[in-house]
Parts: sequence; C-alpha cells; structure tokens
Amino acid sequence: MKDLKKYSIIAIDGPSGSGKTTYAAKLQKELACFVVHVDDFYLPKEKRDLSKIAGNIDFMRLINDVLRLYRDHHEFFYEPFDCKNQTLKDKKIIVDSPYLIVEGSFSLFSLLREYYDYKIYIETLEEIRIERLKKREGERFKEFKAIWLENERRYFESEDLKKTADLVII
Repeated sequence: MKDLKKYSIIAIDGPSGSGKTTYAAKLQKELACFVVHVDDFYLPKEKRDLSKIAGNIDFMRLINDVLRLYRDHHEFFYEPFDCKNQTLKDKKIIVDSPYLIVEGSFSLFSLLREYYDYKIYIETLEEIRIERLKKREGERFKEFKAIWLENERRYFESEDLKKTADLVII
C-alpha cells in the first residue's frame, strides 16, 4: 500500500467477526483518513430482499453519496442507517481525507469494485469468528447466524474475493 495516491479508496471485506473493523481502525490511524462502514448503508427492513445476495445493502446510496463524490475529490456527507430505529442518523461530513476506507461485509461486491484502488480480504478461523459474534450479538446470535451469516456464505461462495484482493490476511 506504499504506492497509494492521494484520494485512493481502500476496501476491506471478509466474513463477520473476521477483524475488518479492527483492521480498518488501525489503518485509519496510520493513514489519518476516514472510514465508511458498509453497515451504514443497510436498507430498511421493508426494502430488503434477502433472497438476493447482499439484498440488505443500499449499494446505489453508497456509490452516489460516497464513492463517486470522493473519487472526484469532492467533500461529501452521508447519513448512516440506524438499524435499531430503521431511520437515517445525523449526517457525517467528510472533508479532505487523503484516503478513504470502505469497510464491511459486501464491500467488495462486484458492483463496487471499480471504485477501489486497493482491496483487502480478511479471514479468521471460524471458531474465533463465532466466539466474537456470540459476544458481540449476545441473545441475537441465533437470528444473526440464520439470516446474516447465511447471506454472507452465499456471497463468499459466489465471489472469489481472495483472487480479487490485492492483499489477503489470514
């Protein structure tokens, strides 16, 4: 990543609980840049189509509100989605960040790849991921596993992200 130009966009993808957010936070400190979480672009429940891979993500909002504007060196803002309340939160304004990190499951979805300058895929042993997720999700873990991990499984089976990535961390 030493050859990154100013205004490069870095994507970090991998299964839930693999360490994407932690790694993004580390890079954010090193690069003094901003992180956008794919989770901020969930669709409201009534607009989700979980029969489709990544049918819970508003990719067009991520592209139009963040990726295109940043790529053209514009300041921008976006409104993160609040899953608990099913509403958009207050605006996050991004001003002159030398790099942008897009972090989260589905961040390397084929529709988004053309916007990235550097792609990272992170994988962790399943036992470790499951323990992390049980701790993070608490009593919601069974539902999380049945719905979200199944959707992720289909995504990772359909996209060869290890070949797509510039860096694979295991």
